[in-house]
Amino acid sequence: MLVVIFKLLLFLLFLSSFSYAADGSLEESNYFKYTLAICFGLAFEDDVVRADFNRAANGIMERSHMPLEAYEELRDVIGVQLKKDYKSKHGGQIQSLKCFDLMREDSVKTIFEKYNPCKNKSGWLEESEYKESC
Repeated sequence: MLVVIFKLLLFLLFLSSFSYAADGSLEESNYFKYTLAICFGLAFEDDVVRADFNRAANGIMERSHMPLEAYEELRDVIGVQLKKDYKSKHGGQIQSLKCFDLMREDSVKTIFEKYNPCKNKSGWLEESEYKESC
């Protein structure tokens, strides 16, 4: 059962990335994918699930041009979101919904805008990389 839930979450993560990619840059799309991956990685206690989401987040971060401070601020916002009370009518917390709702939080968007690497073309070493990412 846990494997089915895990696969469903991965599929939903994949689908949600399209809404951001269509409107913004690769950097923005990756930032929101990172946000979901970290949120899911922190939300679930299963070691396999947590490890997979953390690997995804690390891979995204390695390709990104966002500064480390952006990710640190984002982790604080995620921590606050995961403490919110999302009770299921059948008992327990709905962790995944906390992560999905996080994507609509203004604070998540504000952090991206604050550190958006596409705002400053001169900060990139390669123009081709800037064009591809922004």
